Amino acid sequence: MKKTVVLIALAISLLLLLCACGGRDQPPDPGTPEPPAHDGVFTSEYGTMTFHGDGESITFDFTPELQEATGLPGGEQNGTYVFLFQHGQWRYDKAERFRISASDASYDFINDFTVTDENTIALQSPINGEETILFKKGGNADNE
Repeated sequence: MKKTVVLIALAISLLLLLCACGGRDQPPDPGTPEPPAHDGVFTSEYGTMTFHGDGESITFDFTPELQEATGLPGGEQNGTYVFLFQHGQWRYDKAERFRISASDASYDFINDFTVTDENTIALQSPINGEETILFKKGGNADNE
């Protein structure tokens, strides 16, 4: 009897722990307000991204180093973008990835949704995976 009670208590504790950890991988409550689409010029030491406010079109100009690491075309390019959660499009405040597509190329950045908001886009660097690239709205090339 005592062994059964201990096993039940252990199972309940494990279940509670799994529920608490699993919440971070879930999308936000659909009842929460939709964040505004990115709009304007976002700058980092690796280039610029200009969002046109429609939630899908982008003009980007990355440094040769970032362009080479992503396989995206060089120079100023027009393309599309989407924030993704698991297998579908999602809002940037909880998206796991940020995909840019231009010409016949696309690249999925890992998005740090805990930092990404309407004025900052935080992406794991494909050049150095331990570095976060911060694209800041209205920022300059020296921001970090």
